[in-house]
Amino acid sequence: VRIPEALAMKIAVMQEERPRLFKHSLLATVVAMALGIRGKLAPRELRTLALSSLFHDIGELYIDPDFLDQQRRLSLAERHHVYAHPITGYLLLRECPSLPSGVAEAVLQHHERLDGTGYPYRLSAGDISQVSRYLAVAEVTSSLIEKHGADRRIGMKFRMNIKKYDAQAVTIICRLFENSE
Repeated sequence: VRIPEALAMKIAVMQEERPRLFKHSLLATVVAMALGIRGKLAPRELRTLALSSLFHDIGELYIDPDFLDQQRRLSLAERHHVYAHPITGYLLLRECPSLPSGVAEAVLQHHERLDGTGYPYRLSAGDISQVSRYLAVAEVTSSLIEKHGADRRIGMKFRMNIKKYDAQAVTIICRLFENSE
């Protein structure tokens, strides 16, 4: 997968200045690819999923790092900045014509949920692309791995929120982690 030079530079900045975000993006990419391969996505969709998972939080580079501290209680205005990161990422990625179509859209939709409770636009099932659905599951999975390690809580989290996530992607993730301790 080729990464446009300007985006490779952004990833280098992320690695240097936001190492936690960089590691999260790499982990999300690994999880997304496992999902995509197990879900038998077409090669074109796999490529889109790989790139969108790598860049899914690139919009966070434009947010004050203090806003991303999970111990911090955010004001409403600060929360709006955080909730805008998919839009920021979308705007950045759509300016790269060499990216496959669908990458910017998947980044825009990675916090949308099938039941309409996500952000930034509260899209529901039929309005969310398949790549975005897989990316959402990969992103949540990677966050759970970072917090708790690779264990059964991952499957439990998705089973408790089954209406929010793609059923096929959730089934794959649950199978991947069902024997984890």
